[in-house]
Amino acid sequence: VTLINQDELTHWNRLSCMMPISSTAAVLEKYLLVYIMLFISIALCFISLAVGAQIFNYEIGFKQVCSLLVSMSGVLFLIAISMPFMFLVKTQGGRTAILLVTCLIFGVAIGLTTAGVLFNFDSTPTTITIIKLVAVIVGAIALNAISLPVTIAIYKNKDK
Repeated sequence: VTLINQDELTHWNRLSCMMPISSTAAVLEKYLLVYIMLFISIALCFISLAVGAQIFNYEIGFKQVCSLLVSMSGVLFLIAISMPFMFLVKTQGGRTAILLVTCLIFGVAIGLTTAGVLFNFDSTPTTITIIKLVAVIVGAIALNAISLPVTIAIYKNKDK
């Protein structure tokens, strides 16, 4: 949100038209930054899980790994849904509202998943649980693959 707002405050959209930067590159850089931050967050989650397991002497099991993967997929869904709207809405307040609503929705969904309401991860993996997990991860990736060209189209048609 902040990066997109800074682009508008500095009139980057108008300046970029005069530079050898395509609309695709301008949108892709923002997606790439978000994906890098997500990767860092995932790495920190796995590191803290491993360190916590050593400190508190517990085993990392299927349930913990699945919870992290579903949470990661939830963030990917959040990115895929919110990014096109971030480029569509022209005010900082509107972008903040969109981000808060999507975070609320996915925060509840991730919380319900962690509590075992949406997904019930037992300590032993079952075929149906693995199928659900793979479906959620593939769905999140597919939605991001759709979101990127939609966002690029929005950016190309945006007033510059």
